[in-house]
Amino acid sequence: MSNILNWSIRGFQAALAVINLGLASYVANYFNTNTRRLSPSSINFLIFAQIFSLLAIAYLEVAPRKLPKVAHPFASLFVEGTNALFYFSGMIAWAVFLSRLSFCNGTICGVARATAVVTAVEFVAWVATTAILAKELFKGGLRGSGTLPAPMREV
Repeated sequence: MSNILNWSIRGFQAALAVINLGLASYVANYFNTNTRRLSPSSINFLIFAQIFSLLAIAYLEVAPRKLPKVAHPFASLFVEGTNALFYFSGMIAWAVFLSRLSFCNGTICGVARATAVVTAVEFVAWVATTAILAKELFKGGLRGSGTLPAPMREV
């Protein structure tokens, strides 16, 4: 993947993570301060996914440059896939929670729906980068880097 495309997608993923972290935190704060219930576990999971995503972006961008022995392509693929899985499961859990509400109105309802939409866009972004990395990895695009195991280099 070219550097400009890579940085653009990573920047988009980071911006979405920060935006969604703010939205999800607003919803969690609303539940914790304005209702008698604690915030739903699905929104807490989304907050975790945003923080994990920001840490993953830091790993995916810094490790290959500064710590090449730690940045194995299969580890990067695992981190990418894990993020996609987290966003998919968080998006489904949050959408199910929202669908079971007996009523939803006001600013908090709009913010909750926006959280679901931004989570869906984040899921698509992580699936795209996972697919790009998997294609490069399995088509042999990373063969010359010397970071793949020996049997993979001989193919």
